[in-house]
Amino acid sequence: MLFYEKDVTFPNELSTALEVALAENGQTFSAREINRLGDTLSRLWPELAEKRGIAEQNHYSHRKEFAATYAAYYLPANLLKWACVLDEVQFVAPLANESTKICDFGCGPGTVYWGAAWWHWKMNRKLEFVGIDQSHQFSGLAPNLAQSLERSLGAQAGTLRARWIDRKLTLESILETVKTERPTMVTFSNALAEIAPKIEDREKIVLALLKTLSVLTDQDSLERKLILLEPASISASRELLELRARLIAHEGVHVELPCLNNRPCGALAREGDWCHEEIAVRFPEWMNQIGKQAGLKKENLLFSYLVLGQKAQTGRLARLPRVVSHRFVEKGLTKCWICTETGKRQIRLLNSRKNEKNESFEGIRRGDLIEELTLSEKSDVQSLLLFRDLDEVADHNAIVPS
Repeated sequence: MLFYEKDVTFPNELSTALEVALAENGQTFSAREINRLGDTLSRLWPELAEKRGIAEQNHYSHRKEFAATYAAYYLPANLLKWACVLDEVQFVAPLANESTKICDFGCGPGTVYWGAAWWHWKMNRKLEFVGIDQSHQFSGLAPNLAQSLERSLGAQAGTLRARWIDRKLTLESILETVKTERPTMVTFSNALAEIAPKIEDREKIVLALLKTLSVLTDQDSLERKLILLEPASISASRELLELRARLIAHEGVHVELPCLNNRPCGALAREGDWCHEEIAVRFPEWMNQIGKQAGLKKENLLFSYLVLGQKAQTGRLARLPRVVSHRFVEKGLTKCWICTETGKRQIRLLNSRKNEKNESFEGIRRGDLIEELTLSEKSDVQSLLLFRDLDEVADHNAIVPS
């Protein structure tokens, strides 16, 4: 993503709050607890990685030990994704309202709340959060976790407010909740595919939500967004891209991120290609130990996401190419893939052609926006100016700590 060049560090406030809430002694995890959570994680992992949490019966979230283990491992593994997304939203398509009200469907133990609450706290913005899940285990666990977070942050009363609803998630219940709660942001975190395994049903849900949010905005003039976040696997990412392609075929659907506008998706043009974010992160040692016990290791935030707004992106950013891969260093050259308004293409820099006009290519990274780019007929980079090197961007302080 745009603002994360180095490893990011999991905030101490969040690490402490999670341990206090989940440890048996209310302070830190014991070795026995680490071993127990790791053993359970080894059984939970296939449910998520192989089945993607999709199950008609005996869903993992209804089992107490799985719900608690999910909170101990996957909540910290995923919450910073939401802080990173909000960082980018605030720069590319800023939140116009002074406070944010989020309805998060399939909220689990409160992953989105943790990421959004911490981001809003750092930004001195107010957040009202409504988490909706059909798991009794998650809806019972989430309030205690949220209270521990709020105590750890020392948040002033009213700055961060969260409510939790135990409700079966259907198109009808989702729309009814949005009409009643009137959120300015609707989120699904690794949840939409679980709620609607068929892509045509996901399309129906998103289109109905966008229509409902538009009606609400017509009534109160508050800007609204819908954000979908999914795993970074090829299958999950391509499904999100296919959903995006279906959505932009409809009038009134406006993509804000990561694509900057409704440009065609170049990744879908090649079978097996996909688009995802990757940010290196230093997780808490207790989380690393739980993962080690299960034979797992988390070193990066890996995810795919889609931000939908209520108006077309027409500013300067909307036309910029975006880097959608890491740099590939080969003998005699360096190359990467970029997403443009006409599709995806590969660009390269020959070592023998380096000069002061293209030298910034050596530091290019996934998520970069390209302000100026001149290419030869063979896609050799002749000149390059990265958007983040402009003075107006250099002073932007990302909230997630590096």
